[in-house]
Amino acid sequence: MSSKTLPDTVIRKITGFKYGHVAMALSPDCHTLYSFGRRKPRSILNGGFTIERKDGPFYTIFNETECTIYELDVTDEQFMKLNVILDYIAYRMHTFNYDYLGIVLRYFHIPVSFKRRYVCSFFVARLLRVSGIYTFPKPDYYVRPADFELIPDLKEIYTGKYRDYQCDAVI
Repeated sequence: MSSKTLPDTVIRKITGFKYGHVAMALSPDCHTLYSFGRRKPRSILNGGFTIERKDGPFYTIFNETECTIYELDVTDEQFMKLNVILDYIAYRMHTFNYDYLGIVLRYFHIPVSFKRRYVCSFFVARLLRVSGIYTFPKPDYYVRPADFELIPDLKEIYTGKYRDYQCDAVI
């Protein structure tokens, strides 16, 4: 995702990738996203686990956010594991924080991982690995937004403004 905010712009400049943020949805409509980022739309310093909603405060303010949405087939067991993990984290969401220090240290190739501290790509990579869906060929904390495009069998289903995405899936 690219919201064109200052942090997003910095991340995109450093990585050279078109998006500075990743999130995970568990339903085809992508109305609810799970990630690590700002807890309040106007504050970049209050970061941590977020449950982002398409009609929520962040995407209401940053309604020009662009994205590419991918679909990945998972087993029922993998899906259940994702739900259990996300329920656990959501219940304790304020004990999980954004990893400001770690993102700087990892930029300088210092391999660090702090307990209950993540950035968006590290978090989604960890979710995929722990649930048995996909393991990147590098530590989770080194995974960047661009790496997700390399997952085998990933299907691109939409590119455009997040607010304009309409789910065509029939469940």
